[in-house]
Amino acid sequence: MLNIMTYNIPFAFILTFGGIYAEEYFHYTVSAATLLFSAFFATSMLGRLALSLRPPHRGLPG
Repeated sequence: MLNIMTYNIPFAFILTFGGIYAEEYFHYTVSAATLLFSAFFATSMLGRLALSLRPPHRGLPG
């Protein structure tokens, strides 16, 4: 449970305030920030799809 929360809480924070941060500090437009989030999610989805179609054969050592 703690492992899941240590991942989910920062991830939710980045999703919530990442676009605002990109607009304020890097002077990105709303569309550019949305495009960056879209690229992130598309890459994540493709990676998960690749791992589901061809899972790694070796486990962790030890």
